[in-house]
Amino acid sequence: MTHKLGRRAFCVALGLIGLGAASTDAWAQDAKIRLGLVAPMSGPNSRYGSFSLRGAQLAAEEINDAGGIGGRKIAITSGDSQGTPVEGVSATRRLIDLDKVDFIIGDVSSSVTLAMQPVAEDAGVLLLNAASSNPKITYGAGAGGFKWTFRNYPTDENRALVVIQYAAEKRGFTKFSVLSVDTDYGRAAVEFTKKYLPGFKGQILTEDYYKEGEVDFRSVLAKIRDSGAQAIIMYGLADTTPIIARQMIEVGLAGKVPLIGNAEFNTEATIKAAPKSAMGEVTFDDHNQARLPMILLQIENGKPAIKGAYSAEIKYPAK
Repeated sequence: MTHKLGRRAFCVALGLIGLGAASTDAWAQDAKIRLGLVAPMSGPNSRYGSFSLRGAQLAAEEINDAGGIGGRKIAITSGDSQGTPVEGVSATRRLIDLDKVDFIIGDVSSSVTLAMQPVAEDAGVLLLNAASSNPKITYGAGAGGFKWTFRNYPTDENRALVVIQYAAEKRGFTKFSVLSVDTDYGRAAVEFTKKYLPGFKGQILTEDYYKEGEVDFRSVLAKIRDSGAQAIIMYGLADTTPIIARQMIEVGLAGKVPLIGNAEFNTEATIKAAPKSAMGEVTFDDHNQARLPMILLQIENGKPAIKGAYSAEIKYPAK
């Protein structure tokens, strides 16, 4: 089964769900839609928490200035997960028990979101994941058991499939090397690449992972250069990518073997240039995962160029 609704209607639908879940007396006392946001407001990933909160505030201001949702204004209350599951669960409980929020958005970290799922489920509060990429969140939602969890952020599996599909079908690549960060994120993305790679007659020639903070990749890049790989599959850290790119020049890979995978290309100019087909309707599958075409970018003449919008058909395990 697939459920469809436009983006604006999706926001309204969330408001209506909250209205139905609350008592008449409660809404009479407070007509606001209480939205909780769980994100790392402190700790090493605090910049992402700051981005999340400011983005939510800007959206709420825009919606409220336009009259709100069904005449009701959005009020945001934030909770600090510190990027850890324990603090994320505590923040979620406080938002539910003390602040009486109607909905929760969170978290940036997949491990935190996974820990939040059963808390939201027990309370009957809708949890929308908008920044975590671990597919376990999807597999555990909807048909997987947590009916109150939804997501509108692509999973590592979704992203890996789209990238390898583009590389094989549009670029003609069949031989790959792997150079990804040695974390659950980096390794999971590669595992999902391997899941779909046989369907595109591709093969991985070399496979290496780097630790956070590592700065010398010359020996690995030299090995990749000599392997005959046509592209390097990399799911890693934004701060590390420029270092790898510079060292690719040193070993003679630049301009010959491209990096494919995930990078931070979500600039204002890119979003404005996005094809309309990527900004259409939101659909949800049986696992409560939003399905929306992903914009795929390729660096051309030193700038990100949009190559189209692609949708991935995820192969879920048999029920």
